[in-house]
Amino acid sequence: MLLSRRFSCALARAPSLVRGRPLPLRAAPATPPAFRPPPRRLMSSSSSAGWQHASRPPPPPPPPHPGAEKDQLFRGLEAALGTTFSSEPLAPPPQPMILVISGPSGVGKDAVIKRLQEEREGMHFVVTATSRAKRPGEVDGKDYYFITKEEFLTMIERDELLEYALVYGEYKGIPKQQVDS
Repeated sequence: MLLSRRFSCALARAPSLVRGRPLPLRAAPATPPAFRPPPRRLMSSSSSAGWQHASRPPPPPPPPHPGAEKDQLFRGLEAALGTTFSSEPLAPPPQPMILVISGPSGVGKDAVIKRLQEEREGMHFVVTATSRAKRPGEVDGKDYYFITKEEFLTMIERDELLEYALVYGEYKGIPKQQVDS
């Protein structure tokens, strides 16, 4: 009861709210306030330069002459701009997309991969490890990693393969280092 009396008293003092009229708005000033620069503070310098402004950085060094080396030119520009140049990318590298080309023997997986290599630069293709013998024209490390069955079984024991299978009595698999790197 006491709360409702206080509320109604407050409403009685603000008739514009009770009658549904909006409150009058104050007009914005016709001109914005004048800009005032911060006060200048001078500080003494022990060097021969004399007095310096406290908030100003020292003037940049003059740029190198036109015959200067490229790295000297960059250092001069960096000093003049107050920042360093970097060859690092401005955005983080995108996450790689893993594309699996799978199919039975002789279906044309290698033809698809060869065409992708022709069309797209910078793609990383995984080289499969196999325990079979190298065929004429195949290149170790390009077509397959040709290893012995014993080496393949060691890779299985060390969990160094992403996946593997026994195909026609020979092992084939993808070394994890091919995907991780």
